[in-house]
Amino acid sequence: MQLYASWQQSHYLYSLFNSQNDPLDNERYPGLTWISAQDALAVCR
Repeated sequence: MQLYASWQQSHYLYSLFNSQNDPLDNERYPGLTWISAQDALAVCR
């Protein structure tokens, strides 16, 4: 027994790799700076 029908699996994979996403706008918020995951987690402690 399959969780999803074969056509649904195929459609999911097609949609997953065929998406048309807009490029990221990293300059949208000029006052922000990127930090590492370790620094972000250190703030939570």
